[in-house]
Amino acid sequence: MATIGSAKATLVNKIDTLTASATAKDTIYLAKALKENTTHHSFTFQGAWAATTAYALDDVVTTSGKTYICIVAHTSGASFAVGSNWSLMAEKGTNGTDGTDLTSTLTTAGDVVYKGASALTRLAKGTASQVLTMNTGATAPEWADAAGGGLQSIQVLTVGSGTYTRPAGVTKALVYVTGAGGGGGGGNAVNYSGSGGGGGGTAIKFITVGATESYTVGSAGAGGSSGGGSGGTGGTSSFGSHCSATGGSYGVSNTCEPNGGAGGVGSSGDVNVYGNGGDTGHRGSDACYGQSGNGGGSYWGGGSAQGSYDAAASAYQGKDYGGGGDGGFHVQAGNSGGNGVIVVYQYA
Repeated sequence: MATIGSAKATLVNKIDTLTASATAKDTIYLAKALKENTTHHSFTFQGAWAATTAYALDDVVTTSGKTYICIVAHTSGASFAVGSNWSLMAEKGTNGTDGTDLTSTLTTAGDVVYKGASALTRLAKGTASQVLTMNTGATAPEWADAAGGGLQSIQVLTVGSGTYTRPAGVTKALVYVTGAGGGGGGGNAVNYSGSGGGGGGTAIKFITVGATESYTVGSAGAGGSSGGGSGGTGGTSSFGSHCSATGGSYGVSNTCEPNGGAGGVGSSGDVNVYGNGGDTGHRGSDACYGQSGNGGGSYWGGGSAQGSYDAAASAYQGKDYGGGGDGGFHVQAGNSGGNGVIVVYQYA
């Protein structure tokens, strides 16, 4: 119903008391107020349109997602027709996406669908403990191992060659690669003692570790034979293409006070460490028979100590990874060095 001004409202309230003595002005106000009242309509909602139904002016119905108002009273036919009886009031908009258009893209539970450069793109599900992140080009999502997990475990790789396999959840590694120790020189007859073999070098590097990495751990250099034989050089150790470390050089004999073998050295590491050189063998008199050289130490500790006058070589073999073997005393053979090692500290 239209809103009527205060003067008109007063007039309408007095309709029942108006008499023939009402002024012309009052009559005009009354007529105008009544006219305004009758030109405003109220709607009657009838729900869904139905056939063979009598509809009055201003009845409102819905059909086929649209809403209509009756503008001419009529009885409907068998099917809805706008014609001159109905006027459109409202209609639904375009349907939004309900996900059914992704059906052909999703193939496996856990897949992720994202908007690619020109179309929807499927990213296959990741593995356990992975998280969804953005690639380095910031062009698409990708799965990555969760960061910040800290040290997960340690692997120790010993002598020989093989393939390192990264454990699940590991992405980084701090590797210590140590070459093998050199063998000590053999003692020569009465008074020439062998010099010690050098310790293996070490490379230390923090890397993003691959799913697999080839590796080699160097073998110990053999001890020199009795009677003055030279020792063997320690083998080189390496971890993939990341870093490597050479073994210690061999000890010698057959000379007066022979020099000890040089230590190996790490290469391509964040830190490259030299192994200690072996000690010099000493000539002695016929009474004391000289003194053999100690083996050089590696990152992991010292090489083997001097043997006693007639001790078997194996009793003084270098015990630490990469340690050099000591020289032979008197007529004893030199001691072999220690094998190399690779220690892998594994991080998430």
